[in-house]
Amino acid sequence: MDPRRWARWSDSNGNVENVFSKNDILTHATIFWVNNAIETSMRVYANANRYPWTSVHDRWPVIEAPTGITFVGNENPPGITTENRVRNFLDSDRAPWYNHVNIAAHSHGGHFIPWEIPDKWVENFRRTFRGRR
Repeated sequence: MDPRRWARWSDSNGNVENVFSKNDILTHATIFWVNNAIETSMRVYANANRYPWTSVHDRWPVIEAPTGITFVGNENPPGITTENRVRNFLDSDRAPWYNHVNIAAHSHGGHFIPWEIPDKWVENFRRTFRGRR
């Protein structure tokens, strides 16, 4: 795993060690290498671009399972503030695809939400699945 990605994809202000210790990064990278899973993890991103997902049915919402979505500040699209992130999504052509039961936006955090803002991640996770046991 490229450590530059950790710096770019995280809410680290360019210094990955603001979020992750060297031990965190080494442990994560080792898990991927030891299990020979690094290529598989990268292939997901490549294949998503090569072979865009299409539904096998015509029901709406296309994603029928209850869905929770968490947006974080480090991944806001250009020109969209955290305060407007949920509204931007709900107004998009993608929103109707999902049976969204919980949508949240946080000003902090990046691609690695459980590590970066664990309390908010757990709160959103619980809110999504509360009452669905």
